[in-house]
Amino acid sequence: MSTNVSRILSGQAQGRVRVDKLVKQAAECEARLAAIVEEVPYDEKGVFNSELLLFISVVEILNPDRIVESGRARGHSTKILARYFEEHDIDIVSIEQARGTDDDKIARDKLDGHRQVQLKYGDSREIVEPVLKPSTVVLIDGPKGDEALKLALKLLKRDEVAAAFVHDLHRNTLHRDLGELLFNYTYFSDDEIFVEKFSHLDDSCWEVLGDDWAPYLRKGEEIESYASTFGVFFNGDQPIDPLREDNYRKFLQWHECDLQSHVKSAIKARLPF
Repeated sequence: MSTNVSRILSGQAQGRVRVDKLVKQAAECEARLAAIVEEVPYDEKGVFNSELLLFISVVEILNPDRIVESGRARGHSTKILARYFEEHDIDIVSIEQARGTDDDKIARDKLDGHRQVQLKYGDSREIVEPVLKPSTVVLIDGPKGDEALKLALKLLKRDEVAAAFVHDLHRNTLHRDLGELLFNYTYFSDDEIFVEKFSHLDDSCWEVLGDDWAPYLRKGEEIESYASTFGVFFNGDQPIDPLREDNYRKFLQWHECDLQSHVKSAIKARLPF
């Protein structure tokens, strides 16, 4: 475990992330982010501002050499990060599957002039590892679901990866439950303390998204999390539960099994599933 990662972890036990330190750092980053998002209009395919604040705060604490973004879409989140870290000695490698799409053209226009941003194309599952620097934080907003978790599992076995973020992990969904089971040092952007202090940053996001989106409402459906939700998994001592990972991979092979019920039982009992 690197020295910087140890600054945010308080012990060996599962879930022992220094929430107080994380919230304090977010409060220190808030004003700068707020000024940037006032100048950069929210895009409906972008990550929420409060979620980006969590990412920025972790990066400030870990002080990595590089940010790798898997899933760029229209480049909104990439633009915010490029603006925020333009005076830092951190470069950004942003990966998107397809070149030349409408979204790709929008992203390239947004990011023109940001020299610390490298745009790459292809399958992140193949591209991410070759671009890692000695200390890297990875943001996974594509692929989704099982493929996102499998990518995070692979990356957290690399010493270079200080933390991996996975998007769309709101409460009481299969992949949120799996994230809580598989990784030993976790934090989520729907944490009540974080939401209470920083959700006001998202006012402009809700306005753009319209009536089908609101706190605890996603695409017209009620959810149990404030928003889409980032999960962050830190690379501490034994960051992954090996037995649960082994069983998870077996369940993926045995796709006819009722994985959801097994995960719920394991969460309830806090036992390996």
